[in-house]
Amino acid sequence: MARLQVGLPELTSDIGKYAAKFDMVELRPEPGRAPRAGTLRSYRKAVNPSFTFSVVLPDVVGRLTPGKDLESALEESLAVAKVIEARCIVLCTPAEVRPTTSTTEKLKRVVARLPRPSVTLCWEPRGIWERPQIVSLARELGVLAVLDATQEMLPPGGAV
Repeated sequence: MARLQVGLPELTSDIGKYAAKFDMVELRPEPGRAPRAGTLRSYRKAVNPSFTFSVVLPDVVGRLTPGKDLESALEESLAVAKVIEARCIVLCTPAEVRPTTSTTEKLKRVVARLPRPSVTLCWEPRGIWERPQIVSLARELGVLAVLDATQEMLPPGGAV
């Protein structure tokens, strides 16, 4: 059975106070505005070792458009994930990223650059993707599909 973790999509207060109420948080390092390494290390030291930090990759990465902006945002985000000892990295693709062969190839290139096996890689597609496409492509990519449990049945497994 999967362990349920509860948290917010951003840090809203002092990390110690936050960790007293929740057991995970999503960090969203936007290019040029990511917390410094010292701050990230202090966050990690202030929480229980079982506390989960999840890093959500910036929008520029999710758009999958190759180039300098994607490269620098990805590099900076992966540095944050390493310092904070993130357990999850989430790639959200916006609605304009459609289910095409070209998109699949771009997804493969980005996912291939993400750390394994120490981090759970997650993909959250938005837009016109159908559930069977999402689940199938997530398996092919070796990532977890992020689905809305209030809207549909989740696939079996220890992590969703």
